[in-house]
Amino acid sequence: MEVVKADSTEEDEEEYELVLCGTRLRRVRKRKPRPEEQLPKGCLPEEKVSLAEALARIDPSHLAAFLADAPEYPPGFVVFDLVDYFSSAISGVSSVEYQYPWPNMNNLRRVIDLPFRHVPEPVFTVAEDWIEKVELKEVSNFVLWSFGWIRDRVAGIPTEPYSELGVFVALSIVLRGRSFVLSPILPLLRQRYYCLERAQKMIPFTVWMMAQVAQVDLWAGLQSWASNLLPLVRVNLKDNPRSINFILQLIENVCSEPGARESILEDVDEDWRLFPILSFKMLLPLTFPAPFERVNVTKRFEAVYPLLKEVALADADAAGIEGLKRVTQIFDFCLKFAREGNAVLAKEAASIANWCVTKNTQDTERFDAFYPLLKEVALYHAPGVEEMIQITPHIFASSFKFAAEGNAELAKEATEIAVWCLTKNVDCCKHWDEVYMENPKASVALLKHLVDEWDEDHSLKLSSSPRDTRILNLTMKSFLVKNKRGITEGGVSGFLYKEANKYCKEISRRLVVSRGNGFLKGCGAISSVILAAVAQVVVYVDAITTVLMSFTFLCLFLFLLLDSYVEGLKVIL
Repeated sequence: MEVVKADSTEEDEEEYELVLCGTRLRRVRKRKPRPEEQLPKGCLPEEKVSLAEALARIDPSHLAAFLADAPEYPPGFVVFDLVDYFSSAISGVSSVEYQYPWPNMNNLRRVIDLPFRHVPEPVFTVAEDWIEKVELKEVSNFVLWSFGWIRDRVAGIPTEPYSELGVFVALSIVLRGRSFVLSPILPLLRQRYYCLERAQKMIPFTVWMMAQVAQVDLWAGLQSWASNLLPLVRVNLKDNPRSINFILQLIENVCSEPGARESILEDVDEDWRLFPILSFKMLLPLTFPAPFERVNVTKRFEAVYPLLKEVALADADAAGIEGLKRVTQIFDFCLKFAREGNAVLAKEAASIANWCVTKNTQDTERFDAFYPLLKEVALYHAPGVEEMIQITPHIFASSFKFAAEGNAELAKEATEIAVWCLTKNVDCCKHWDEVYMENPKASVALLKHLVDEWDEDHSLKLSSSPRDTRILNLTMKSFLVKNKRGITEGGVSGFLYKEANKYCKEISRRLVVSRGNGFLKGCGAISSVILAAVAQVVVYVDAITTVLMSFTFLCLFLFLLLDSYVEGLKVIL
């Protein structure tokens, strides 16, 4: 610790004192309190006056004259006039119920207006008008001093002899009357000197401070929460549930305010960071943990996430070139999350990464490098069956258009994705049939890809069920009719229809072969079941009736398989 030394006299000792500023002691001029005759008269303890009654006795005109007649103070002491005034006005009021830590710190709504709810509107208006004229640095210094003063009292460290209740009244008025004052000091409150990770008892007080601001300015409240409180959640998630609950109550209050979304998004400014990139990075795993890592607060994060995501992305997109850098930062950590084994987080990260690509189309080198991963996350980590049925037709329609592009690489990639859609949802054939003749070049590309890759992957997926095989077969029949019409009409596309005709016949033939193999496998399976049934008859004579019923069902199933096989032969003939 560095001590600033200076020669001093007895007169100096009376006017100066050493004050701890961070890790340094500085010699500053002492602040002389205002004469008692200028201060309002307090209450006697035997009067048993409540805080509301004591504050109601304040004459707004007297407060205005007191503040207007303030002497010239050394830097850092201007706002202390408010502390002196309110401390004197409420002297004699029992402050036990207002002493920090408060007894009701599990419920933010009970303490959010404490003690401000008792300040009369005319008194607040006078104080607010005066605070607006004070330099921002003076107001910021007072807020920082208040934080340090309360922290020292909680820790049992000797402090200046101010009334705690008076400090709270003045601080609540300052934060509500000059809400923007909190933004410049948020980085200071994150420094080691004010480290909240080591001063857990100060977390509720910090939430209270930010709640004062949020009551009059949702933008400033959200910014302070995202910058300083959200990082604490990650650190204290398991060890300090009471503080986490208090922190979450603040953002829940902000998000639930009527018109919160419109109000916050209107105030997004390219010159001010509303939602830091690192905070958004922390928010994603907290909202989308792996299933085995879900905790009680996960649902609460899920409830506020949509608005916070919208604000974070709008914030990143608000500022020209600087905004592109922010978008790139989001893109990078989203792709990192997409690589992790948490499928829920990967899905959301891929969605945000896709958004980033639409906002920063100039960064082609970065996108090319990560495209395979992005494709894997977007397609192969897709949602369940019902969602798959809904999204694949849209993906197929877009990919089908690109499959005929002059860009060979784009066409190849689009063809692969379109075929992937067919293997995931054979009902995409319906859309394909509708646009088949509108884009014969794309159709030929898809048919050729199906034939070339049939043995490797597609045969199992497209002929795994009788329904899928039947739909694809009917589609090929429809294509053969359209090919014949296209060949007859001639024109520049005539040769494409001839190519398509060849592939359609080949796919139909392979479908029949696949169904024939399925028939043989089915016969083998039936034989095994029949043998097992006979064995059961030998061992369990009492179950003979059940076995006979099973045998009858199996015979019926065999008949259906034979009928299906005959239908397949008719397609080729």
